[in-house]
Amino acid sequence: MKKNNELCSDIEYCTQSNTEAMTSLGDDPRQHFLTPILQEDRRLMTLFFLMKVGGYQTNDHVLYDALELIGHCVSWDILHSELAWLDQQGIVRLRDADSDIKVIELTRSGMDVAKGRKLIDGVRRPHPEEVNNWKFDELA
Repeated sequence: MKKNNELCSDIEYCTQSNTEAMTSLGDDPRQHFLTPILQEDRRLMTLFFLMKVGGYQTNDHVLYDALELIGHCVSWDILHSELAWLDQQGIVRLRDADSDIKVIELTRSGMDVAKGRKLIDGVRRPHPEEVNNWKFDELA
């Protein structure tokens, strides 16, 4: 039996076997096979955004809106889960600004990952042209 976090090549199998677990999370079971791809890209886009903002830091509210601009519309739970994972990897540093706002800061290790100098399982490796040509401000 396949584990839930494995990439499924058989969408029908994944849909049938994981419907109950995924429905409880609010996910569409038909999109399960895309989950790792979207997750890796969302993590890289977070690092790219942090690379482009002044001081290499922002808050979770700004990041939430920025990710939505590039097609990563996720719940607050997923965003905070992703940020906690990035923090555990040492790619970002998280701190509470107040009870409702978290500040996210890019670390040196995170900069290396964003520039493709360091590989971390779970974060998409950028294409060479992405590193220098990616401009978040053009999306607004």
